Amino acid sequence: YQRRVHGRVDDMKGDKIRLKDDLRKNEQNYIEKVARKEDDNKGRKDNTTNNYDERIQALIQSYEQKLVQLRDDLQLKLKVEIHEIEERKNQHINELIQHHEAQYAELKAYY
Repeated sequence: YQRRVHGRVDDMKGDKIRLKDDLRKNEQNYIEKVARKEDDNKGRKDNTTNNYDERIQALIQSYEQKLVQLRDDLQLKLKVEIHEIEERKNQHINELIQHHEAQYAELKAYY
């Protein structure tokens, strides 16, 4: 009877040792798998970050070009408006001069 008990105890100790070894191997495999996943995720994150950074730079450059074009367009529009105002001013001055000359001629003819 004791032999069987000792045999079973020895079998159980062997099973325990084997299970602990399996557990250590599984833990090590899990740790390695997690490390690979972390490295993979870090690489994908870096690639995604780089892609977004490139897209952001492209958008910034595009909008800066649009801003320059809009600024140039507004400056041209301002020059045109100023020129039109000056023409209207000069036309008004000429009309006033002509009206004054006509009134002066009338006054002169009266006296």
